[in-house]
Amino acid sequence: MKKIISILLTSFFALALKAQIILTKAYTPPNGNYYFELQNNGTNPVSLDCYSLLSYYKNSSEMGFYVINLPARNLSARGVLTLGTTYTSTQGYSNGDALNLKNLFAEGLLQKFVINQSNSSFFNNTPLFTSDDFYNQLVNTTEFDDHIVLLFNGNILMDASFTVDANKNLSHFLNLLPNLSFTNTCGNLVTVRFGALQSLYATIFNRPNQSNEYGYFKEFEVRRNNASVQIAWQTIREQNNRGFEIERRTENRPWTTVAYVASMAQSGNGSETLNYLYGDNTLLKGNLQYRLKQIDINGRAYYSNVQTLNSLGEIDNVAVYPNPTTDGRVNIAFGSVNALRDIQVLDINGQLIQQRTSVNTITQQIDNLRRGNYIIRVIDRLTGTVSTEKLIVQ
Repeated sequence: MKKIISILLTSFFALALKAQIILTKAYTPPNGNYYFELQNNGTNPVSLDCYSLLSYYKNSSEMGFYVINLPARNLSARGVLTLGTTYTSTQGYSNGDALNLKNLFAEGLLQKFVINQSNSSFFNNTPLFTSDDFYNQLVNTTEFDDHIVLLFNGNILMDASFTVDANKNLSHFLNLLPNLSFTNTCGNLVTVRFGALQSLYATIFNRPNQSNEYGYFKEFEVRRNNASVQIAWQTIREQNNRGFEIERRTENRPWTTVAYVASMAQSGNGSETLNYLYGDNTLLKGNLQYRLKQIDINGRAYYSNVQTLNSLGEIDNVAVYPNPTTDGRVNIAFGSVNALRDIQVLDINGQLIQQRTSVNTITQQIDNLRRGNYIIRVIDRLTGTVSTEKLIVQ
C-alpha cells in the first residue's frame, strides 16, 4: 500500500524567525510520482533561493536523500508552489506556481545523496545519471520504508513531514544518520546534523508516531458504477477536523465543489478508524478527476492526491444507490439480468446482517438497515465472481 504522509507543523524556530514558507503537502508514494507543496502564508513575497527540501528514500540496494534546492524566484503573498514529477497543477490557487522535478534536475537543483555502506557519510550520486535515468528512478521507486521530508532555509529547519515504522523511534533513527552537506542556490553551505534535529524541532520528534496519510486520508479511491461515482476514503486519526469537501473537474477545467461531508469524529477529534463514502450521481462524459479537501476547525485546509476516471465506459457490474442513504433503504443495480446472484449485507466486522439468494432481477432493494457502515457483497452463482461495495447508512 502506498504511503502518502503529511504531518505538517511549523516549528518554534520558524515562528520566532517570522518565516512565511510552510510545507503543506508531501506526497512520496512507493510507485513514485513525487510531489511537494509549499505555501507562503505571509502578506509579503518571499524569495525561495535559500530554501531546500530533503526527501528520504530507500530501495533494495541503498538509501539516502533527494535534495531539492529551490530556484531564485519569489513566491507571492499567500502563494502556493507545487514541485512534482507528473504533477504540475497548483490545485486551483489563483496565485499558484508549479515546477517539474525533471526540469529542476536539468538545472542542477535536484541531487541525490546516498549513505555509504559503513553508514558513516553521504556521497553525491547525481553525476552517475542522465536526466532521463534520474527521473525514471525517481518515479519508479519499488520499496518504501520510512517517510521523512524536511524544509530548510539555509541551515535552519523550518518545517517537516514524517512517519516511521511503528516499531521505530524517530529520534534514534535520525541519530544513526551521518551529517549531510550541500550548497544551496544562495551559494551557502548547508550542513544537516540529523542527530541534533530533535533539539531544534522537539515538538515534532517527541510526538507519537502517526502514519495517517495527509494526516487524514489513509485510503482514497474513486470508482464508477451504473448509477454514480463512488468516492470512498478512510481516516485512522482525526484532530481538529471540521470535515471534507469533495471536488471534481472535467478535462482540466476549474475544480468545482461536489459536496461537503462533516467529520464523523466527535468534535473533530478521534483515534478510531472511520470510513467515509459518498455517491456522486452526476455522471459526466470525458475524463473525471476527484480530490478531497480536508478542512481544520481553524480553517486551514489540505488536499488529497487526485484520482482520475478515464472514461465513461469503465463501469462496474454492481451499483449501490443512494449512497449514503438516510432511510435505511438502498437499491442494488446489476450490469446484466441473465444471472443468478446472492446478495450479502455485512457490517464492518464482517458479520452477516441480511442476505438475498438467487436474485435474477436487474435491481434489488435492501431495507431495514440501521445507521452505520456496511459492505454489500454480490456473488455470481454461475461464475463465482464476487463484487463488493461500501455503504453508509446515516
